[in-house]
Formats: sequence, structure tokens, C-alpha cells
Amino acid sequence: MEALSGRKEFREIAEETLTSFAGIVEHFGLYAGSYGLALERLLLDPIQVVVVAPVLKPNVLKRWPRAASSSTKP
Repeated sequence: MEALSGRKEFREIAEETLTSFAGIVEHFGLYAGSYGLALERLLLDPIQVVVVAPVLKPNVLKRWPRAASSSTKP
């Protein structure tokens, strides 16, 4: 949330939350993966994707995935 809003308090809250669970993560079992993903998001720089294109008609992006997947079929 910090990367999107620029509000530093969101990062501080995330750090405090992950720190409070750090000592018991071995008890999470299957959910330890979720903790790991949250920790990875905190430690790595965020990725931002910007699509630059001419102005499109509404719904063009809604149709695009179907058109792209149908073009790969024999």
C-alpha cells in the first residue's frame, strides 16, 4: 500500500505486523508460504507496469485476453 499511496505509515504497520509473527512462523504450517510472500513484498522493491497505447475504445481490454488465447489455438 505504501508504494501505491506514498504513505510511509503503511510500511511501518506492515513491518510491525510481520515482526510480531516472526517468532512463531514455524507453527504456521501450510500458511507459512503466505507469510513468506508478505515478507518478500516488504523487502523487495515494488514492480510497476505502465501500458502506453493509443486511446482505446471501452471494452477493448476486456476482449483482448480472449482474442489472444484464441489466436494460439490450431
